[in-house]
Amino acid sequence: MPHVPQEDMTAFVARAQASLAERFNRLEPDIYRRGVKQVPGTPAWFMGVSRHGEPVSRNMSRVALVAEEATKYIVQAFHLSRDQVNFALPAMDMRATPLGETCPLEVDFPCQPRKYRAYSGHCNNVQSPHWGTANTRYLRFLPPRYEDGVGVPRSQGLPSPREVSLAVHRDADLPHAHLMALTAVWGEFVAHDVAHTPQMSGFDGSRLKCCSVNFSDFHPECFPIRLPERDPVYGRAGDKCQEYARSASAPRTGCTLGPREQLNQVTSFMDASMVYGSSNEQVSQLRAFSGGQLTSQRGPSGTTLLPPDKNTFDCRLNGTQNCFQSGDWRVNEHSGLAAIHTLWLREHNRLAGELHRLNPHWGDEILFQEARRIVAAEIQHVTYSEFLPVVLGQMTMDRYGLQPQASGFFTGYDINLNAGMANGVAAAALWFVASLMPKTLTVFDRSGKKVGEKSVSSSAYAPSQLYERGGLDSVVQSLLHGPAQREDEHINEVMTNHMFQDSNKGAGLDLAAQVIQQGRDHGLPGYTHWRQFCGLSLADKFQDLTDVIPLQVVSTLSKVYRNVSDIDLFTGGLAETPTEGSVVGPTFGCLLGRQFHYLRLGDRYWYENDLPPSSFTKAQLNELRKVTLARIICDNSDNINEVQPSVFLDKDPFLNAMSRCSDNVIQRMGLTPWSTTIPHFSVSSSLLADAMARAKKDVGRVLQTEIDLWEQKRVADPLSPVGTAFGFNRPKRQAQEIANTSLLLQFASARFVSSYLQSQLQDLESARSSRVSLRELVAVLPNIDLSDTVEIPRVFRCDEQTLPCDHTSRYRTITGWCNNLRSPELGKSLRAFVRLLPPAYHDGVGSPRAMSVTGRPLPSPRLISVSVHPDTSKPHVRYSLMFMQFAQILDHDLTHTPVNKGFVGESILDCQPCDAMETVHPECFPIPVPEGDPYFPRVNISTGRPTCIPVTRSMPGQLTLGYREQLNQVTAYVDASFVYGSDVCEMGALRTSSGGQMNVTQVSGRGRPLLPEIRTHPECKSRSKVCFRGGDARASEQPGLTALHTLYLREHNRLATALAAMNPHWSDEKLYQTARRILSSVNQHVTYNETNIVHAGYDADCDATLVNEFAAAAFRFGHSLLRPGLARMGPDYTEKQPQVRLRDTFFNPEVLYQGNMVEELIRGLAATPMETLDEFITTEVTNHLFENTRTPYSGMDLAAINIQRGRDHGIPGYNQYRVFCNMSQAKDFDDLKKEIPSPVVERLRRLYLHVDDIDLFPGGLSETPLMGGVVGPTFACIIGHQFRLLRRCDRFWLVSVGSKYESGDPLVRFTEAQLADIRRITLSRLVCDNAEQINTIQRSLLDLTDPFLIQQLDVFISVFYQFVPGIELVLCCISSNPRVPCSSIPSLDLDLWKERLSCTVGHTLIDVGSAERISPCVMCTCTTEGPICQSLKIGNCFTLARSFSHAAVLGDHVCKVQCAFVFRALPRVIDENDNQLGFS
Repeated sequence: MPHVPQEDMTAFVARAQASLAERFNRLEPDIYRRGVKQVPGTPAWFMGVSRHGEPVSRNMSRVALVAEEATKYIVQAFHLSRDQVNFALPAMDMRATPLGETCPLEVDFPCQPRKYRAYSGHCNNVQSPHWGTANTRYLRFLPPRYEDGVGVPRSQGLPSPREVSLAVHRDADLPHAHLMALTAVWGEFVAHDVAHTPQMSGFDGSRLKCCSVNFSDFHPECFPIRLPERDPVYGRAGDKCQEYARSASAPRTGCTLGPREQLNQVTSFMDASMVYGSSNEQVSQLRAFSGGQLTSQRGPSGTTLLPPDKNTFDCRLNGTQNCFQSGDWRVNEHSGLAAIHTLWLREHNRLAGELHRLNPHWGDEILFQEARRIVAAEIQHVTYSEFLPVVLGQMTMDRYGLQPQASGFFTGYDINLNAGMANGVAAAALWFVASLMPKTLTVFDRSGKKVGEKSVSSSAYAPSQLYERGGLDSVVQSLLHGPAQREDEHINEVMTNHMFQDSNKGAGLDLAAQVIQQGRDHGLPGYTHWRQFCGLSLADKFQDLTDVIPLQVVSTLSKVYRNVSDIDLFTGGLAETPTEGSVVGPTFGCLLGRQFHYLRLGDRYWYENDLPPSSFTKAQLNELRKVTLARIICDNSDNINEVQPSVFLDKDPFLNAMSRCSDNVIQRMGLTPWSTTIPHFSVSSSLLADAMARAKKDVGRVLQTEIDLWEQKRVADPLSPVGTAFGFNRPKRQAQEIANTSLLLQFASARFVSSYLQSQLQDLESARSSRVSLRELVAVLPNIDLSDTVEIPRVFRCDEQTLPCDHTSRYRTITGWCNNLRSPELGKSLRAFVRLLPPAYHDGVGSPRAMSVTGRPLPSPRLISVSVHPDTSKPHVRYSLMFMQFAQILDHDLTHTPVNKGFVGESILDCQPCDAMETVHPECFPIPVPEGDPYFPRVNISTGRPTCIPVTRSMPGQLTLGYREQLNQVTAYVDASFVYGSDVCEMGALRTSSGGQMNVTQVSGRGRPLLPEIRTHPECKSRSKVCFRGGDARASEQPGLTALHTLYLREHNRLATALAAMNPHWSDEKLYQTARRILSSVNQHVTYNETNIVHAGYDADCDATLVNEFAAAAFRFGHSLLRPGLARMGPDYTEKQPQVRLRDTFFNPEVLYQGNMVEELIRGLAATPMETLDEFITTEVTNHLFENTRTPYSGMDLAAINIQRGRDHGIPGYNQYRVFCNMSQAKDFDDLKKEIPSPVVERLRRLYLHVDDIDLFPGGLSETPLMGGVVGPTFACIIGHQFRLLRRCDRFWLVSVGSKYESGDPLVRFTEAQLADIRRITLSRLVCDNAEQINTIQRSLLDLTDPFLIQQLDVFISVFYQFVPGIELVLCCISSNPRVPCSSIPSLDLDLWKERLSCTVGHTLIDVGSAERISPCVMCTCTTEGPICQSLKIGNCFTLARSFSHAAVLGDHVCKVQCAFVFRALPRVIDENDNQLGFS
């Protein structure tokens, strides 16, 4: 390509602009003033209607003409070749030229995806927003072939298109044996959806006249069709040419130079643009703007018809009737097409009406867009599942992947694929329907009786039949039961001689000639190029065509065309013999197959895609797959009561029998999956945008506050009590990312509440906001779609959100993702809690609960703590302190609620000042110390300011508008996440990636390892600054917890080592995951003890997500079980001194490096009683929590913090949970005395102004424990409810047995033998296997040792059993609980996890996968996990006796049980010396 200087390029463009200005400003006005233009009512006029160009398309063409003219100048100046014009010129940058500066199609940047399609198709492809949009150029499969290489149509040596039509496409009435006329009309309907080529126009948009004009009036865009002198139709009138104005030219993106391209003024996508239009202006004319409806008019008997088009020039109807208006100008081309348009208008309005009934809260816009979205999906589904298979045949459908999926989502979307319409398809291949169109349609009366026929041409731009009573049904019946024409080169003479016929002259246009001329106008290469493109052999001579074209047709072609390469694409493609099962030949099949393939793969809104935010849900998609055109006709015709199910094919008594619309043969699409929660508020887009804008400013102010705190060094010391408390609730980085968005949404929600209070939000029913509750408003705010307003993050670092879920994996993901295959996010880590009851925030959105129901402030949590939760020791008579310790580690398995932090690095908010919420940070929530506090001074003597206990609010985690919800950083499942972590990064840091092992710390001089060390723990208080790392960040919180963590880690590595020894071929990953799977199942068993609980089965419809009340109150019951210190005991269980005092060891695990401290603490936990669960809590955590011993009064109050945390979370009062738990609601304090001791009730009365004010934590903790349990009825109810869900909603539960929802999944289940072995394991066994010098221990480690008879129920959750619905507890046995040697406690037989090549059962060797009889009545199968044996049922004992020796039979007890009576009757089989039957 020669270099074209920029100044030359600019000069060429300026010259082209001047030339075109001459045309636009002088030539066209002169032609118009001389009256040279089309006359309304003529055939050419109505062709102009069908090819009408909108003003925007005319503007586009003007720019394109300048580019074309400039291209000609450059080609002449530089003698460019055809390839240089086609490929090199379009690559040149035109932005610095006058053309580029005014280009309407600039290179665009990626855009944000929306839920609903833009009418113009813009941003369907977010990477290339112009692809497929309206008013852009057609694409090309092959480069154009113009006469001059730039834009002059092919004509040299070619026959007139009319001559080709007369010779090749002559009329032949050959009805199709199977296809109905509806096939042709639907093909036309679909073609109008994806392609509309306007013609060039003259001055002020006037339609060009190209025949019978003076040379001076001949417009440059005229390209008339030459007529033969002896034309059988037009010759009689002396016509020499037929009108044809060239197609509108189109600019390229960036207005680059190159050959002429044509404009597609509709979207290329199958988006029902022929129903709705391809621009905002068109859609606005068609919408009623009420109830989501399209405008319509009332027809006969009140039926619905398309709205009238007021433009009478473009209609042949007279009097009071008008032609119709729709999304496409061609709607009135004939009554069949208008009827199809009418059906879809009605379908849209039917859907909008049904959606409104389902969702009365939806406004007009949502109703319209959802109905439009469904209609587009229905048309796509009908086209690909019903129409294309009969047009293209199954072979082509398979070749191009066109068959819709029967289930699931389509995953073939390709963002790099341009779904634009190809020029050869639009200008030729799509016109195959002309061959199928019959010249007449059968007319039926209202009863369905045939009464005559009607010419297709009679309704051209005169759809009067639809105004007649029963007219729509009559036309539809004609299409359903009138045959299409056979697939061949013939086109009926109505289309070739009388198209848009002038009633005065008796002749119309020739459609075949018009299509051929358009192909030449568009520079389409000849047919032979296309057949070679589609994989057929190169045709050098006419005889080469006989492979796909009948010989007699080839003969005709050779008489019309001089050279085989001259054959036009339309004529050659139509002349091909259809491939098997189709109505098109291989070339058109190739072009159509490719195009519809691109339309599917390149459409982001394709109905089967799973591409948020535009995709349908799986339930919606399943309903859409029920749609058929038969059902559309049934639902939207007037009185058609029965149709053939496959409407494109003729009825058949066996294969396509007529079916009543009321029957279930023709399925109905249900709209229930589109139902949403019903709010009572209307939210305008402007109010939404304003709320979000203001919220962003609010968040900005908070961010600036945090920056100021950091710069002013007003943050807490990580080693201070505040820092230690923060370490206990330290947020992960992902949590911080979520919280940033959550805070924004909380502020926006608060703005909505403010608008509600100012009556800016209106109740849709009463139109008065005062009659609607504030709670109702906030509850429905999550349903507001924010996709157009703010980007909500969904995937975070270290996350797992891979889709689709691998249902075959037997291992849990580390984050809990995909545990539930239907809703993968349920129970996942880093997800907001759910609730049992709506929150009771002070402002209704997110500020802490602060006021009594009387309107006065609630009492200080510290005052409640010292009054209701004093330190009174009362050791439990049954349970060991291990119960408390196991409860804590289980709590850490299930819940970890992070608190807010500073902005920079790991900065910690210092919320010590009592006014910290105003002076430090809005997320501070300190607890004031009341007057007369027995420990803390009311005023700090060094500062003179009031004393407060610092508390920081929990991080928000909601990702919708509405209530503030708190975040759970760990998985909800009982999955031993405290060992393994809850995100990918944690898991990676804990693994060695070798042998399935996890990292440990090997201490010199000790046999057993400790947890791995972490030296970057900011809140670590050990002198070496070294703490321990576990799957949970709180592993070093206190030594008893760390010791139990250590045993679980050792158990994992023990399991991995044993598995590797048995299966040396296993990879690190398989060893790790299998050990993890076993240990998490053992932990489940210890928690629930499956031997004693009957499991009701997995329920895929339930949600395991933790409830806020469980995490923030109920499961904190263990704080009442604490003792001030942890006892240490030697091998003989004698106590060693000193005890490990809690206040000295929070986040200071140094003591565990001493000797056998892990084992000493474990023995102490096993032998020491826990405190009785009551309202009393040790001062070790109510006065000295996280205390700095060098700073007086620096400790915190755990009980007060629990109460404050409940208020922070908006937890309603205790009395409301009594009602939830089916107890009576207390009217006054005396009503509490049945569940709470009277002295405690009196203390509560003195503290709270009203019984409804009592906080959930002190209320629940004060209840008398249930018989046999450790908690009262309210906490038992909440805890039991949660643990029921944790098991029932866990697909990987230890026993995933069948239920009414799903059968047991063999992919994730243990074998029966493995399961039986796990059921034998206890926490005591885990201690024995992983602790040094612990040789004896009680069997039930949660119970105190007792040599006498006790009711043994070795299961942690048993303490809540009365309030776990659907769970039956079976008392195991009556036994003692003495200390026993470890050797007597059942251990896990890991041989059951050995992968085998064969099994040995007795003396029989069985290969894996084979089955053998190991005795006459026992059959065994060898699996990779071991043998499975089963007794055989003996049908005939005599046959058994004849088949085996009597010794073998008598040696098999299974045989003896079933056949002893026979052998007794046959004493000859008995050996006198071996009386095995015991006969006397």
